Amino acid sequence: MSPAVGSAILSGQVSVADGLDAPASAALYLTARPNVGDDVPRAVLSGTRGKPPPIAAVRLAPPLEFPLTFELNSANLTPEGAAEPARWWAQRQLVLSARLDADGQAATRDSSDLVGRALCAPLPPEQGELAGMESRARCNVQLVGRGFGGKLLTKNFAMTTRN
Repeated sequence: MSPAVGSAILSGQVSVADGLDAPASAALYLTARPNVGDDVPRAVLSGTRGKPPPIAAVRLAPPLEFPLTFELNSANLTPEGAAEPARWWAQRQLVLSARLDADGQAATRDSSDLVGRALCAPLPPEQGELAGMESRARCNVQLVGRGFGGKLLTKNFAMTTRN
């Protein structure tokens, strides 16, 4: 049985760390995937780099105001998230990844992009039923700079792709 359109999967808040600014043209990308270990042999064969596919994703267009309250619902499910058996991922911990992309284009990476991650744990089934929604606690993410390693890799990648 498929989930009802619009039923909540994950909700929470995205904030920007103190001292950082969100560019006015930035778009926010949210991706949720099950928190499972990398399957390296399978990843080599499938080319997935070992990460499970996202079960839900959304792009929030500018202008954005932080802190930003969000909700991923069944309209945001990817084909993998909507696959049978329905909600196969519901009782698994999810990793919520957030990227505030400075130029608003998903395909580009820039050293000024802000990123964050959070682990979103499922609630015991009885608590989810009492809440009347998906059995998952609110998930909050703080966006921070990409860090020295991320900035260095981003700059080097950008230089090699321009040549």
